[in-house]
Amino acid sequence: MKTALRILSILYLVYLGLSILVVIPVLNLLPPWFMQQQYQRDLSTELVVFNPFTLALEVRNTSLGEIDGSDFASLDQLRVNLSTSSLWRSGWVFDDVALEGIDLHVQRLSSGELNIDNLLPAPDNAEPAPQSTEPTEIPGVTIDFISLSAHNIRFTDEARPTPYTTHWDNLQVHMSDLSTVVESGHPYHLRVYDESGGSLEWGGQLSVPGAHSTGSIELSGIALKPFWRYVRHQVDFELHDGRLHLRANYALDWSEALRFNVDQGELNITQLA
Repeated sequence: MKTALRILSILYLVYLGLSILVVIPVLNLLPPWFMQQQYQRDLSTELVVFNPFTLALEVRNTSLGEIDGSDFASLDQLRVNLSTSSLWRSGWVFDDVALEGIDLHVQRLSSGELNIDNLLPAPDNAEPAPQSTEPTEIPGVTIDFISLSAHNIRFTDEARPTPYTTHWDNLQVHMSDLSTVVESGHPYHLRVYDESGGSLEWGGQLSVPGAHSTGSIELSGIALKPFWRYVRHQVDFELHDGRLHLRANYALDWSEALRFNVDQGELNITQLA
């Protein structure tokens, strides 16, 4: 008995030593080097912390630049907490996953390329392999709580005849008990504001293994002028003002063919000029 306890104690001390002396330094040093070598982008983080007792990973104050050195994206905090219940529950189980304080600028350049093109996998020009008729198994993942927040998400299109830009503020996404294993639906809620203060609110239930979702969506005071600015060279009118209000319940099912149903829908356009 004493021998077994001694071995377990040694293994535990080795685990702590590797976590503190190897894992944490690697997590702080390797990602910036990899991003510079692979994508020629500067990645900086204030601190990457791994807690060997709770199996929690936290990344604080991260920023990723463009190839030319300008700002592309930043993040106040990333938190991933692996649950010890993964030892007896099906698949990987996380107590919570959080991305907080995102700032992101997506650009379409005058050449037509996107500023995220070099971060995406290169297209495979080889002939596609024969597709299997058997359904692909979804990895078993359960996340007890997901939260995502963004200060500002901007989109710029410099390939338009008139350069276009718009932004969305204060994005908030919350979801509980998201699982690819459990069939029952799981609640989610999303809220975001457009550049003129209009809001999108979307909530309901989602089941990934059941391939269905139900909920409601509401657009309140969404400004139409940003959309008009984008298509102004394709339409023969000028929009000075206009607000979109939309509300509806929906049911979506993609288990076989895509099927959806919308009811109790209301659509209004106000302040149109």
